[in-house]
Parts: sequence; structure tokens; C-alpha cells
Amino acid sequence: MTSAYSSSLGWRLVAAIALFAYFFPSLRPVFKYLGAYAGVLFVVYIALVVLFLYVRRRVPRDGRIAQIFDHLLLSAAVLLAMFVVVTIVYPLADGLRTVGRGSDHDDCVILGVQQLVQGGFPYDVRTYIGNACSTGPGVFILAAPFVVMGVYPYLNVAALLLCFLVLRTRYGAAFSQTWLLLLVGMAVFMELTSVGSDLVFLSLLTLTVCVGLDTPRLQGKVVPVVLAAIVCGLIGAARMNFIVIPFVIGALVFSTDRRMFVTFTGVGLVIAVALWLGFFAWNPAHFSPYQVVQRSQGLAPFWVLAAGGLVSIGLFFVSVYLVRRSQFGVPVFYLVSMLPMFLVVAVGELGVREWDLSLWEGANFIAPLYPFAAYALVELALGPVRNLTGLRASH
Repeated sequence: MTSAYSSSLGWRLVAAIALFAYFFPSLRPVFKYLGAYAGVLFVVYIALVVLFLYVRRRVPRDGRIAQIFDHLLLSAAVLLAMFVVVTIVYPLADGLRTVGRGSDHDDCVILGVQQLVQGGFPYDVRTYIGNACSTGPGVFILAAPFVVMGVYPYLNVAALLLCFLVLRTRYGAAFSQTWLLLLVGMAVFMELTSVGSDLVFLSLLTLTVCVGLDTPRLQGKVVPVVLAAIVCGLIGAARMNFIVIPFVIGALVFSTDRRMFVTFTGVGLVIAVALWLGFFAWNPAHFSPYQVVQRSQGLAPFWVLAAGGLVSIGLFFVSVYLVRRSQFGVPVFYLVSMLPMFLVVAVGELGVREWDLSLWEGANFIAPLYPFAAYALVELALGPVRNLTGLRASH
């Protein structure tokens, strides 16, 4: 990493955004589970992560420490540990339903898929807590194989493995394994993975699409682009506010190719809109995702939500302009563009909870960006991916 790169204003802004997106949501699990020592332990947690980033940045790339970090056995051990953690913790978390506690994210997905398989409307059911589901039809399609086979708890682990392999193929061992260690070191990521939240696999799948398309070798090929657009369309039909994702990714990836931008965005949006309208038309009265969105509008004043949206739109246009002029990869600009939109609702929910971090469910609203925050931190520590892949930003 050159000193000019690391001292630039852009580097500092990305560092501030990435560190905030990485640590801020983890306030919830730290204060929820660690009680009176939460504040001190959170500071220690920040210090350890920053120390890890410093070591990764400073150690010689061909030194013994770097070889340990880059060894395939390390990532295999981490992924195996994730499998074991989910195997042990998920049944314990799921067992909390007997006392009316726990997360019902997984309940929405499992019940919805089971309803569809039986020919029923997925939103006719309520979770064991009695909540209506905000889960979109795209999730049911993506998660269906895992639910039908009875292995839904491992969907997040499978998505993590897929994203890791794509990152390793694109950027090599050092980048992918540093990303993996950072992500599993994110307290809130581990919490949501353990309870089977579908937001985890959706965020990983979104990063996989961004990384997979961020190469000229694929950007000019129609078949891979259309396949990625189909996946992105299903993601766009996962939550109502996710419908912008095909457009955002399409504009960032194909900022200099209008034809492929139209192809990718068109296919993705058609699929997302068709699924939303189709399920709404099926049973408008019981279409709970829309009802959940209506209720969420009370989390913050309209002007605050509008301000967050306008900031996201402004940063999006700046990102589209800079993405091919910068050394940072597409996922960094996706993080910058989307964070304000998710953040205003997350902070609004914290206000509703009277600023009690232990009760803050709004941390989940930032979940779509967890892997992107870890990705950005790796670029900051190891250097821009366009150097790793031999690409250069066009001027």
C-alpha cells in the first residue's frame, strides 16, 4: 500500500464509514449479553480488531506471520468452527420459542416455504411470537432447497462458504481469509448467523454478486450477467426496501456500459417487481410485508427518513461517477451508497427503545451491509483490489 494511497482524503472517508458500519451494530450483542462490563469490553473489542488490521497491514507479505494468515487450513478451521457453532447454538436459540423469546427471522422463512410447498399463501401464518413477516417472496425461493431438506440453519454457512470462495478466486488467499476473519469477528454477524437470520445469507449473496461481476471478463458476457441479474432480482424481492438493489449494483458495475446496465437492471427489476406484485395480488389483505413497512415508518419522523434517502441518493451518484476512477472495488461504493438509507431506520428504532442498546433490534436493519464493511476494511488494510487483480481505474 503506498503512503499516498493511505493518506488520501478518500481513504480516510472510507475508513471512517467502514469502521462505523463494522462496530456500530455490534453494540447490541455486546450490551445485550455482557451486562455491566459491556462498555469496557466493547472498547477492548475495538482495540483488538484495530490491532489485527494494523498487523495485517504492516507484516511483510512473504513473512512467517503472513503465511499463517494465508494458509488454507486457517479458513477451513474457521468455516468448520462456524458449522459447529450453528449446530450447537441454533437449537438452543430456537428452543427459546417455548418461553416466547428468541428471534423469529428463521420462523418467517421456514413457515413461508412450508406454506408454499403445500400450496398455501405464505403470509397467512404468524411466527411463534405472533409477528407478521416482512420476509419477501425472493427469500422463499432462495431458501426453499435448505428448508425442504431440513437443513435451513446451515444456509448462512453455505452462503459464507460461497462468498469466501468467490473472494479467494478473485483476490487471492490473503484478501479472502482476512475478510473471513474480520466477518466472523463481528459480534452482531455471529449473533444473527447463530439464530438463522435470513439477512445474513442475503447480505453474503449480494456481496458475491458484486465481487463476481467486478471484472471485465464477465461484464461483457450476457449469460453470466443475466444469471447474476436473476439472483439480484430475487434479493430485490427479499425485503420491500431491497427493490433498489438491482439498480444500484447495475449502475455501479456497468457505469461505462449502458447496454449491459439496461440488461442487468432490467432483468433484476422485472423479477423483483413481478414477485412483489404477484404475491400482493394473491392476497392483498394478508400481504404482511407492506403492513410491516407501514409500521416501520413510525420509527423516525418522515423528514429524517427522507433525509437519509436523499443522502443515499447523493452518495450513489457520487459513487457511480467515482467507481471507475477509483482504486476501490464496487462493494466499497455499494457500502457508501446504501449505509444512510439503512442507518436512519436503525437509529430511529434505537430511539423507540429509549436508547437501550440491549433491546436494539434496529441493528438488524444494517445487516445487509455487514460483509461489505468487512470487505472495505480489508481493502484499507491490504490495499485496493484493483491492484491485486492487475486492473487500474480508468481516468
